[in-house]
Amino acid sequence: MISFAHHSYLIIGDRQAAVALIKKSITANLGLELVGYPDFYLADHDLFGVDDSRELKQRINARAFGGGRKFFLISIGSTSAEAQNALLKVLEEPAGEAHIFIIARSAKIFLPTVLSRCELVLVSDSEVLDSTGWPEFLIQSPAQRLKTITDWHKADQLSKEFLGRLLDDIERAIVAQANRSGLSALVQARRYIYDRALLPKMVLEYLAVALPQFSKTK
Repeated sequence: MISFAHHSYLIIGDRQAAVALIKKSITANLGLELVGYPDFYLADHDLFGVDDSRELKQRINARAFGGGRKFFLISIGSTSAEAQNALLKVLEEPAGEAHIFIIARSAKIFLPTVLSRCELVLVSDSEVLDSTGWPEFLIQSPAQRLKTITDWHKADQLSKEFLGRLLDDIERAIVAQANRSGLSALVQARRYIYDRALLPKMVLEYLAVALPQFSKTK
């Protein structure tokens, strides 16, 4: 359940499950009936662009029809850096009693500045519950992971492309288990990628210790 202690949320996982969670939380925690509620806004964007960002800002800054809380649910397939930068201020300090929920399949499409302004929420994704394709890296203990990283390094496998593919696989497993601490570690790792001084090996060594140890589902 969502507590509404924050104004801006990034929900990673299945879109339908995310919307259901938000609606259930509004009813249970705020006591609001959403049927006919005038300030509940839901939009789907395959590509969320600058114009979409500006329109959302206008809606958020507008006066609530009902005079109370406003809820904005934005499902995003992909987006641009420009569109995200245009949203930064409103994510940090939304007008009035506005709550913003950005829904996406993956956190990797977002800038670190956006991630830092949103409370992260995970919902289980029914399409990725099968653990058979999870990286062995997740199943290993921290000590085993560090040895694996050393082996990869010796084999000259640790390219940026290799790291990107591995992080994508790890994220799918994290979403499947709705593992909040795992997502936080992964988001931090993606931030480190922007630091040119940090090599892929260093990013993976951070993950080896920070990620919880996973167990395969049957």
